[in-house]
Amino acid sequence: MGDALHGSRLAGLLSRLTSPPPRLKAFARSRLRPVQRKLAPLSRPRLVLDEWLIWRLAGQKGQLAPYLEAIARHADGLHGMDDSALARAVATPLRAEQVLEPEMGAARFAIVLEVMRRQTGFALRPNQTECALRLLQGECVELRTGEGKTLAAALAALVAASVGVSVHVVTVNDYLAERDHGLIAPMAAALGLFCAVILQGSSDAEKRAAYDCDIVYATNKTLVFDHLRDLREARAMSSSGQPRRQTGQALAIVDEVDSVLIDDATVPMILSEPAAATPAADLALFRALTEFARNLAPERDRALDRQGNWRLSLGGIDQLERRAKGWLHPAARTTELIDLAETALMAVHGLKEEVAYILLDGQVVLVDQGTGRLMPDRKWSYGLHQMVEIAARSGIVAHVPVLRADFVAAGDALVQIDTTLAEADLRVAGITVAALEERLSRNEGLLERNLISRDEIGTLRAELELARAEQARAATHIARATIRAPFAGYITELGVAEGEMIGMEPLLRLIEVSLLRAEMVYRADAFGAIRTGDEITLHAELSAETITARVTAIDRFIDAASNTFTVAGEIDNRDLALVSGTACHVPGPASYISALRLCSASAGGLSR
Repeated sequence: MGDALHGSRLAGLLSRLTSPPPRLKAFARSRLRPVQRKLAPLSRPRLVLDEWLIWRLAGQKGQLAPYLEAIARHADGLHGMDDSALARAVATPLRAEQVLEPEMGAARFAIVLEVMRRQTGFALRPNQTECALRLLQGECVELRTGEGKTLAAALAALVAASVGVSVHVVTVNDYLAERDHGLIAPMAAALGLFCAVILQGSSDAEKRAAYDCDIVYATNKTLVFDHLRDLREARAMSSSGQPRRQTGQALAIVDEVDSVLIDDATVPMILSEPAAATPAADLALFRALTEFARNLAPERDRALDRQGNWRLSLGGIDQLERRAKGWLHPAARTTELIDLAETALMAVHGLKEEVAYILLDGQVVLVDQGTGRLMPDRKWSYGLHQMVEIAARSGIVAHVPVLRADFVAAGDALVQIDTTLAEADLRVAGITVAALEERLSRNEGLLERNLISRDEIGTLRAELELARAEQARAATHIARATIRAPFAGYITELGVAEGEMIGMEPLLRLIEVSLLRAEMVYRADAFGAIRTGDEITLHAELSAETITARVTAIDRFIDAASNTFTVAGEIDNRDLALVSGTACHVPGPASYISALRLCSASAGGLSR
């Protein structure tokens, strides 16, 4: 039995060694070419066999020699061919599976190489042609700087696209995608192909049009997140009627494969789903954990592990056990609480504002650590994201200088947040910046004497920039600690007191009274007689006071049911002679049909 099994394995190995190279599959996925064929999935044993055994036992250096010689023979006969004859040769039908067969595919390679020579002015070297062949066989190829990997990848993309295979060329940033697309677009046009680039700011309509092209240049993150959005919308069974951005994936050529598949793979690509509001019980626990994490002392209660993650020390766990006795959430009675507490440590002490995220219109927006771009449609995991929001927008109230029903002017202080921790961070950052500046100055002198390398100077400068960013972050936190009135008005609600911890809920409600609004309803026969900027006289019901309202907006549509339209006006009330709710009427014109009450032009809940 063992000998038979050994013999079958040996026979399988020999068949693999003597089998022809893999063929390019015609898995077109464009709406223009909707043919699709499924690819057999690779199993883990097959991957191990390919990577660790076959690769070492079966040398492939000589396998492509006949193919390269055939390409050279065909290329010799194309130099004197005119452009029209070359275009007819490109239009000759060829199946995708035949591209990697020397007797069939060499002519197509030679035609594409000739088009590239005429467009760029120089011929590709044999190593670039071999690189393109190996890419189409699914191999990973390394070229040294200056050997022309951009044109080698372009050759592979153009050959595959010329036989009906839609190609995605994956790059690491928008700059490379746009640059390489600009290089290959004239070559693609000469071959009758369509080439497009997708950038981070591209609209959905632009993306759909680009994905229908033969060759698409885009970053790995753009391609992945467009795919995830399509999946999300398909699960939601959207009734918008909009087609998918992508309709499948055929062939991907990855530029800078180490960056895309290794460096960028350390950060999971997660697209945030529209979610319901956080349950009140969870939110209360997250707030308690955030406050707990904020008050833990470094080294004694919390410490960094080797991976740079914050962990509770034994003293921190003891404190957590004591504090959790007063928490009502069911998780406070389980071991899951330690994980949640360490998540709170990461939210408070690990993820820094202006580095990992920013606050935009009161919302936490993630920052891509690789490019520095904002990622408004992405979130951290449940719990971490909510605690980051609480940490970014929360603090201990140090002073509330106003009371309910107080009148405040624009710019008056409403709430003062405690800045003890931020001031400590600012002092530490200042000391760090001063030390690094002194060290950098000293080392620059050593560099002039060739005693240290430029790399050490570069590292010091990077550390100095990070320290200055931390200093600026702490200064910004202190500057935002005082919440001021955006306009003059009266405080109608006050939901915070000294010593309390604020979160994401509004702190108070402020109603503006220096500017009032009036909405007036007129019959349709007055339409056209009133214009924006006109002044309308109003009479107050009780005081008989005359009020002037300036027309700011006119409804452009007449309500068919009532045969009326609405006019909006503003009243300057800087002397505070009027109050919101004053009843008024418009004297004179018979076309005015109803009384009105003045209302505040601005009102809203203020939060940090």
